[in-house]
Amino acid sequence: MVKAKTYYFDEDAPRGKVFKDIIFTVLNKSCSFQIQEKYNTHVTNPIDCCEFTADGYVKPCKSWRSGLLINCYYQAVTGTAYRKLPYVVFNALRANLPAPLLLIFDGDFYYQNKAGKNTLLWVKGKVDKKKIIGAITFQELNTWCQRGNGTQASLREFDLAG
Repeated sequence: MVKAKTYYFDEDAPRGKVFKDIIFTVLNKSCSFQIQEKYNTHVTNPIDCCEFTADGYVKPCKSWRSGLLINCYYQAVTGTAYRKLPYVVFNALRANLPAPLLLIFDGDFYYQNKAGKNTLLWVKGKVDKKKIIGAITFQELNTWCQRGNGTQASLREFDLAG
């Protein structure tokens, strides 16, 4: 089990990519999920584009019969990445996605910055438990994998969906 806040970044590597790789490793090792990186699907009536892109797609399995789309967001300092989240959320809610979406967050911005905390609360408030199954932090992801083995029922049981 990878513990929250124990990963390190190579200064030359994009932090978002490293964070995504860590998330996929945790899900693969803890829950035995097979993950396909990058998943694109067409969105009807999108806010900003015609395609919805997820960082990863958990292939259908016992825990997730239709699969699970995953988007990862790491932000260490104030920037513009968090401003894109409303587009992601609204497009996900409008789209006919083949699987529910799980949003995973980490970085000091979401824990220590007022705008980051408010963004995370806003996203958690948009979780409908159908199209967007959850909005969780890296710490919550570890709890979900460790105690609930990555199942949809355990996501509700531990109230990690917002």
